[in-house]
Amino acid sequence: MAKYYHPDTDLYRKLGIEAPDSTLHGTEEEIKEQMSKYTPINWKLSGNKLIAYTEIGKVMQKIPTDYICYGIDEKGLPILKKIVV
Repeated sequence: MAKYYHPDTDLYRKLGIEAPDSTLHGTEEEIKEQMSKYTPINWKLSGNKLIAYTEIGKVMQKIPTDYICYGIDEKGLPILKKIVV
């Protein structure tokens, strides 16, 4: 089996030079803490688009058309209910 090389670094390997070091932007805990500030609220369903708002703007996720947003749970996440069997 051939060895896999990631497309972002394979060119460096082919040219025989070392790929640049990557920079961490924080620990996993710091990133999770930062992302938790932007928990979506005020969910609504528009067609098959599930839309919510965060402190930094609107977020949208398409869902299958056989589901509806039935409510919101205690964590603020949408409760989806299948309407077609």
